[in-house]
Amino acid sequence: MEDIKTSIRHIYHELYSYLEVAPNFVESGNPVFLIESRGLEIVHQLNRVLDELCKLNTDQEFKESMDRFRITAQRNVDAQTYRTKLAGLISNLYSRYFFEEINPPFGNSAPNMIIQQHQNQQQNLNIEFKNTLDKLIKDEKDPKKKQAFEKIKDTVKSTGDIADALSKLGSLVTPVIDNLPSLS
Repeated sequence: MEDIKTSIRHIYHELYSYLEVAPNFVESGNPVFLIESRGLEIVHQLNRVLDELCKLNTDQEFKESMDRFRITAQRNVDAQTYRTKLAGLISNLYSRYFFEEINPPFGNSAPNMIIQQHQNQQQNLNIEFKNTLDKLIKDEKDPKKKQAFEKIKDTVKSTGDIADALSKLGSLVTPVIDNLPSLS
């Protein structure tokens, strides 16, 4: 059993490294797809690892449980499916073979969690910003102000994060600011 566990630990580390470099689910508000040869090679690589795991552990129940992490695709696979199956496989192996260990053997995942939290905060700020614009448009009675808010909303609609939205907003209001009378 220890030899199998050691071999699986190597695979486990390999899988975790794949997860660390796997593409994000969404980029600029659009789902990411693993397309054609390069994307499918990543998927085939995961499937080959599953085959290797099944050679190490020949138990039928184990083989059947590994099949649920297999990805079958002809042309395109969305990154969310890939990342979800990969993370599920890593968790499954951890619970089967490394559950007695206090820390997962793949090391410190704190930097990845911090990056993910930052991305979630950015996304929440962007949503909150757009919701605030919607409320301003809805509540505004002055047609000129309402039109200005709608122009701002249209300008920031295509942004991926709050920094991009503020940059676009800055470029929109700069001509207005340039035409303001001097305060001095």
